[in-house]
Amino acid sequence: MNEPITRRSADVAWLAVAGAVLLGPSAIGWFGSGINVLADPWSTPKLLVLALAACVGSAALAVGVLRGREALRFNRRYLWAVGFLGVAAVTTIAGVDRWQALLGSDDRQGLLTMVLCVATGLVAMHVVRSPERMRRLQLLAVAGGVPVSLVALSQVAGVPALTADLPGWMAARGVGTIGNPDMLGGYLVWPLVLAAAFALSEAKPLLKWLAWVACGLSAIALFATLGRGAWIGGVVGLVTLALAAGRLRLKPARADKMGPAVAGGALVLAALALARQALPRLGEMFSAEGLAASGRMQLWEVGLRAIPDHWLLGVGPDSFVYAYMSLRPMEYAGLGGAATVAYDAHNYLIMLAVTVGLPGLLFALAFLVAVLVQAGKVAFGEGGGPGRLSYAGWLAALVGYCGYLFFGPGSVAPNTLLWVAFGVLLSPRASVAEGSAKRLGSTIVAATAVCAAVGLALTLAITASSVQLARSEATTGEAALAHAVKATEIMPWLRESRLRVAEVAGSLAVNAAGSRAASAPSAVSRAAEAYEALFAVAPLEYEGRVMYANVLLSLSDVRSGAADEALAVAREAKEIFPAGLHARAAEGAALIALGRPEDAAEALADVWDLDPTYPEPGAWYAYALQLSGRGDEARQVVSELEESFPTDVRVEWVASQVR
Repeated sequence: MNEPITRRSADVAWLAVAGAVLLGPSAIGWFGSGINVLADPWSTPKLLVLALAACVGSAALAVGVLRGREALRFNRRYLWAVGFLGVAAVTTIAGVDRWQALLGSDDRQGLLTMVLCVATGLVAMHVVRSPERMRRLQLLAVAGGVPVSLVALSQVAGVPALTADLPGWMAARGVGTIGNPDMLGGYLVWPLVLAAAFALSEAKPLLKWLAWVACGLSAIALFATLGRGAWIGGVVGLVTLALAAGRLRLKPARADKMGPAVAGGALVLAALALARQALPRLGEMFSAEGLAASGRMQLWEVGLRAIPDHWLLGVGPDSFVYAYMSLRPMEYAGLGGAATVAYDAHNYLIMLAVTVGLPGLLFALAFLVAVLVQAGKVAFGEGGGPGRLSYAGWLAALVGYCGYLFFGPGSVAPNTLLWVAFGVLLSPRASVAEGSAKRLGSTIVAATAVCAAVGLALTLAITASSVQLARSEATTGEAALAHAVKATEIMPWLRESRLRVAEVAGSLAVNAAGSRAASAPSAVSRAAEAYEALFAVAPLEYEGRVMYANVLLSLSDVRSGAADEALAVAREAKEIFPAGLHARAAEGAALIALGRPEDAAEALADVWDLDPTYPEPGAWYAYALQLSGRGDEARQVVSELEESFPTDVRVEWVASQVR
């Protein structure tokens, strides 16, 4: 009687993990008809797949274990992961922006994603009970990488249907279904290494050759991302796999000699085709003065400076941006642009130290070391044959991805594979829990199932809110506002929807005021309420404050004290992001509107020329100089602006005022 139920619960849990590995990387919002079904077409669909897998898998496992019809397999090393999750929960509550720490920013790296990943890894540790299942999961991971690689290469080739909605720099490097070239490269480390491991350990010629083809495809796509961190991660992973294979002293089959040669030849051809783009980026790897290298060094410097201030509780998961904005030096504005902020440290150790504090980092490192030590003993030990090499593939892919994380940002799809790999690597030494271990394990499984269910509910709400947000982006006027309001009703704590409501309401208020419509007073009040609601949810919101300051300046004719409010809001934004030139420009414009051009000139004097791509601080500076009676200086600034921005309307306007 019990056996069918036991098989059923374990099989459901297994299918959930398999679905996340196979389908998660390719999950993406629809781009048809000019509307993204999801406002975030990249991360949210993958989060939804992860949430479904974590909830279904952990629920099936919990039902079987708690009803005594499933023997729990558990590895005590996973308690380090549970401890890390506990610390992350504390830092979320104590963080500078609790809702962003919980739900995540655009790339969805908050506590919600952490919980779902840890749950999926726990289920994987339980259900991967045999070498056959481990290899089957490996094959699914390789198969999941094929469509991602094909889409990425099609984008690099310039297929219009796949590049229409991408910025030019992204299409030139390819984003696959991941949404960012660097993140795509990090993901491709997994199918690259796992495909090579599967091919080397597979006996059937057809599957062996298909695996080598998939390996070559992943290698070409990874190279085409032009992500240096991903190149390093791929090489580190393959070297680790080669060392493990060398320990086995297996006699390679003919396909194992020809497969890498064919894949390598295809990679060389791809490298020659992309040499013009790849060689400069390769050279920058060995130069501290290159743009990308300088950017990484600056990110790391800011992150390291943030650690002493947040060493205990951190700023909260996925909240690195707030530490970055508070500490970024003014002189860095010219490198990435005035609007550029960093949501990730591009170094996972620094990222964890800043976001979850040093206690969280220590838990994470303890867990990682425990996994590597146990997995290393299995992968590099004696005996085991091809099955051990397949296991070593998971270890090598993990090591390669960790190598990438020293230089690149994480994202949902590869982090899902990261935690599945943790589960797979811990599974051989997992044992059937008895006595106190069984009680502890059952408690963890039950708590995991509950957390995963809550995570799924939150993810469904995020998805539904994102659909409304996408409809708002695709419409205008009151219809756009109605959809944005609906998005906030579904998920009131999502920054993106609140920002969209405020943006649309502010635009409608400015239009109503400009046309002297009878509805102008109510539209202005509605905009003010929308921005206040945004700041209540996201107290350190920078972009919204800059928007609101500019809206208030546009409403100064119809709203008493609007210029004073604009100045106060702009200065709040400047406190959040002292190096943010948009806030500086808004502050200068507000001071001019208040009849204080000397103060405006003083506020803008040191920043007007920091960003060679952003003319607005310079335009306001020249105008403030003119109003202050410093016409010669104003004309000199305008001359420099006209040389750099010959067609910019703001520069043309200030030139007409100065001359």
